[in-house]
Amino acid sequence: MALLAGAGALVDMVLGTVRPVLDKFFDKTEQARIEADIRAQAELHASTLLTALLQAQRDAVLAELQNESWIARNWRALLMLGLSFVVLNNYCLAPYVQMLFGVSVSVELPTELWVLLIIGVAGYLMNAETFKMIVDLFRRPRTLS
Repeated sequence: MALLAGAGALVDMVLGTVRPVLDKFFDKTEQARIEADIRAQAELHASTLLTALLQAQRDAVLAELQNESWIARNWRALLMLGLSFVVLNNYCLAPYVQMLFGVSVSVELPTELWVLLIIGVAGYLMNAETFKMIVDLFRRPRTLS
């Protein structure tokens, strides 16, 4: 989605540069049509790029799942289990160990790993039907005015 927003910002920048030229050669109605066409083309190309990106990500995950190596198929799940264990340790086990034995066994989890854990949990929660709906959204034919 950031790709689409970035495309809109790029189109605004280009139109800001080109608008003085359009003012000299076209009337306001024709300018509005040209700007709408440019925005529609940019959105179409950004959607195409986003679809290609999603397909590449899907292909990478499928390649991992179809790999014969157990570790290649399951590394994401193992990473999420490891990060989940760190969270379980820090917030469930470590306080009691600290209280009973006076020893700190908590592990500092950097912000980047928290983000990775959140993305991983969200990925597990997002089912295949949701992914299909997102891909179908970007595959809808776009019409140009």
